[in-house]
Amino acid sequence: MIDAGKTFVSQQTLFANSLWDLSSCFQEDPDTMTRLNRLIHSLQEMNKFQSILLDQASRTVLKNLSEFVKINIEAVWESRRVFDKISSDLDVALSRHSQVSKSKPTEIEQTNSILQATTTCFRHTVLDHVYCINMLQAQKRHEVLGTVS
Repeated sequence: MIDAGKTFVSQQTLFANSLWDLSSCFQEDPDTMTRLNRLIHSLQEMNKFQSILLDQASRTVLKNLSEFVKINIEAVWESRRVFDKISSDLDVALSRHSQVSKSKPTEIEQTNSILQATTTCFRHTVLDHVYCINMLQAQKRHEVLGTVS
């Protein structure tokens, strides 16, 4: 949005410069020259105010939203990384549990307890990850509206 605004201001400046060049063709007609000069002056004033607005929007909006993204998105990515690791651990535990020999009761008991612990950890991690995502979604609207207003 800021880049599009800057492009608009630069194009409007080029238009004002073109009008300035055009006004040199009407130096003998003072009425046309006066009107063109007023139009050019108005466009230059409008460009100045639009540049100020874009600068202020850039400083406030981009700063606030960048901080929001940096802080909250990083937390969700960290939660995702933990979720992926625990998910991988659960896959390994399930694989071991399915491959254990039925004739060895101690190994069955050991893999069963590892599977139960990993499953419990996975469930807690899933809840934490979903909570992080929901909190990000809830904060997103408030943060954007607060920044824009």
